[in-house]
Amino acid sequence: MKKDSAEILVVGDMTKAFTGQWPSGSLPFTNCADIDDAIATAADMGFDIIAVLLAGLVKPELKLELLKANCPNSRLVLISPIPFEHAALKLVKAGQADDYVISFSEFDSLVAKLTVGEDETPASDQSPERIKILEKLATEDELTALKNRRYLWEFSRQVINLARKENTQVTLLVFDIDNFKRYNDMYSHSVGDKILKQAAVLIKRCCRKQDIVARIGGDEFAVVFWDMPVDYSKPEEQRRTVGSHPQEVLFIAKRFIRELRQAELPFLGSRGKGTLTISGGLATFPCDGQSVEELFMLADEALFDAKRSGKNKIYLVDSENGSADIS
Repeated sequence: MKKDSAEILVVGDMTKAFTGQWPSGSLPFTNCADIDDAIATAADMGFDIIAVLLAGLVKPELKLELLKANCPNSRLVLISPIPFEHAALKLVKAGQADDYVISFSEFDSLVAKLTVGEDETPASDQSPERIKILEKLATEDELTALKNRRYLWEFSRQVINLARKENTQVTLLVFDIDNFKRYNDMYSHSVGDKILKQAAVLIKRCCRKQDIVARIGGDEFAVVFWDMPVDYSKPEEQRRTVGSHPQEVLFIAKRFIRELRQAELPFLGSRGKGTLTISGGLATFPCDGQSVEELFMLADEALFDAKRSGKNKIYLVDSENGSADIS
């Protein structure tokens, strides 16, 4: 007989997984500080789902293997911060966990996500496959397959909090395509869509694996460049991909400009090559701004300065002298 609700055990420091208000009253699940405690608790009580906070988990392969061996009847789910989704996916593919979810700001959202798939005969509109499709639509731009504004905003918030803790840097690039309306008017909106797709391909090609690229509206794009402090899938290596901000980001931005100039763009005709340009603005945490809102405001201001100065430029925020052309 199916139970009214799943019994859930969450392993780890719950305060690290949420930004929303702590729920009043009793928690809708049991919480253990670490995996050793979780194994003992699970042996006594038994749980349908065991959710493990990935952040701060040392040697996750060994710990998760031990947990799975001692709790074979429980579904093991990882709770991952957005910046380390790739590590969670890697552990799932390796068979160390059954699934993963992204950290939520509200407890109800987490419980709902964890219990997806617990029903043996789910309704067609609530199947795990449909849920994944809906999640993709909610976080990705349909035209370019880049992340959307909603995802980028939440990612930026989380990664700035992480950078503040780890004493690393985050740089935001906001750019748009110069004279984009003219392309739509002269060549049609279908050609405009092709330009957006081509710009998405080129900027993704220029960025590092961990950097997040998003289309945030119309012909406007944004990239969050950040330094991964720890590879949570291999914490013993303590590897860092720390670069020099904004110099390394400037190198990537200039490479992107070169890629645009060299792109053939056959849908613009024989003279398409070299005609596509962008204007952009760069702002860095912590030297320029302390929050997502501040970085976007400053990067937008630098973008407008680039537009006013003649376009086809990327401007860098300079807190003392105003934005400056770096292209």
